[in-house]
Formats: sequence, C-alpha cells, structure tokens
Amino acid sequence: MRKLFFWMAVIVMFSFGVRAFALEDAIVGGFRGGMSFGIRTEYHFVQSVALRLGLEGTTGENPLILTVGAHFFNFTSLKGGPSPWFLGAGIVNRSGNNTMTGLSASLIYDPLEKNNPYFAEVGLDLFSSPRLVAEVGYYIVPDAIWQ
Repeated sequence: MRKLFFWMAVIVMFSFGVRAFALEDAIVGGFRGGMSFGIRTEYHFVQSVALRLGLEGTTGENPLILTVGAHFFNFTSLKGGPSPWFLGAGIVNRSGNNTMTGLSASLIYDPLEKNNPYFAEVGLDLFSSPRLVAEVGYYIVPDAIWQ
C-alpha cells in the first residue's frame, strides 16, 4: 500500500507541479483490465510527437497501472493536412496481486483544435495474453494544447 501512495504522490507532483516544461495534464478513465480512472501528463516535442506518463487505479486484479510511452505518426487526412489520428506505443506496468510489465500499442484520437480538450484511445496491453484498452480523457488545461 505504501508503494501505491508513493507512486501516486510522485506522479501528482510531477504532473501538476512542473509547468516550466509545458506539460499537458489530463484526467483519463475507461477500461484497462477493469474499470480505470487516473491522471496522465504529456510533453509535446513537436505537434505530432509527445511523451506520455500516466498513473491509473483500476478495479482489476492489479489495482495500480503505470504507463510510459509516446504518441506519434500523425496520419494525414484525405485533404492532405494533419489528421487527429495518432499511433501510440509504450511500456505498461500493472502492480498488485500479480505484477506484470509489458508493451502497449494503441490508436489515439486527439483533435487538433484548441477548443476541444477531449481525446480517446483504443488499443492493447501486450502481456502473456493481450488485454483490451479503451479510454477517454479530458485535458485539464486545454489552453496549453499545441503551443
């Protein structure tokens, strides 16, 4: 239990305390081995590449999920401009009764408009057997998106 509180404190301090790096904080929820809810922070290197860090609690057998990854490869739309669809990849750690570490692959819908703070993600967590990921999120500070 101390480990859970330690990691929650680290992620909260990192995501909410460091504004000098122009981090974008988000609240996420959905299905990831059970119903999940948590926080995620992103740092955009350029408009189509971002580093993502997250901490989620879940109702599954492993109540704590830590994620480190990126979203990248902005698909081009039929008009030839940028598209709101991205690929995502990363490392996922599920801590609890049966701690597991694996890879994650997903398709992310993240609108490019500044006035739309929502995003959605569908993918797989790849452990000994693949697990479905379906989440939606809301950027806490939508004005900071794409600066």
